[in-house]
Amino acid sequence: MDEQLRQLIQEVVLNTDGSPQQKAAMNRLLKLIPQLPSVYISPNSEINTRDAFNRALEGVSTFRGNISGENIRKFVQKRNLNLENVDPEFLRKCFIQWFKIILKFKKIDVYREQGEALSLDVCLGDEQRSTFLDILPAPNPSGIEQLARQEEIEKTENFQRRLRRYLEVDPEQKLRNCFPHQYPQANCQEITKRRFFKEPPEKWKKLAQELNIPLGTVTSHWQRKCQSLLQEIAKSIQEQMEKE
Repeated sequence: MDEQLRQLIQEVVLNTDGSPQQKAAMNRLLKLIPQLPSVYISPNSEINTRDAFNRALEGVSTFRGNISGENIRKFVQKRNLNLENVDPEFLRKCFIQWFKIILKFKKIDVYREQGEALSLDVCLGDEQRSTFLDILPAPNPSGIEQLARQEEIEKTENFQRRLRRYLEVDPEQKLRNCFPHQYPQANCQEITKRRFFKEPPEKWKKLAQELNIPLGTVTSHWQRKCQSLLQEIAKSIQEQMEKE
């Protein structure tokens, strides 16, 4: 399921908005979302949860009233996800987190449209049994979206800072100790610094020349070893943040 989610997101992002290919991928994605772990919301007597869920799906799949991959592209860009190489499990966790934020907003919209006074004790129907009060900075519904957006931005920036700091310091020396035979200078940390921390990123040909290593050797090492190691590190940081 995780790999299927990755492929569908990639198809939606890469295909032209409104194209038959994108629409087909989007339809499959919308059918997959309800099957993702922890996405389901329990029925609620005070909120039409099915309506809210459908609106959340619409929020994922449309932009300015039309079928579009724009919102999913923004999701991918804000998290600096490389859809070719990202760990599918990590992508799934990020996607579910994003979808749940959209869903909370839609549940609030549905409740408001029922024409009733907003009760801060109404359960939102998620597994944490959270209420409107739980996500409010103060009893003022107009601040909900601003708060959630800010929290999401801060969480993403915190993750990026931690990941960059780890890659720069390499405290466990995982990156420095991973290099092609006889080419310790072309270790994963050095390649990462040159490819991601330089502006503009250093091209492979120049990198190979400066590190005195065959081009095919360094690119093969990157693809076979470094990418999976970086994904492992990013996943570990994400899991640690979730525990905090």
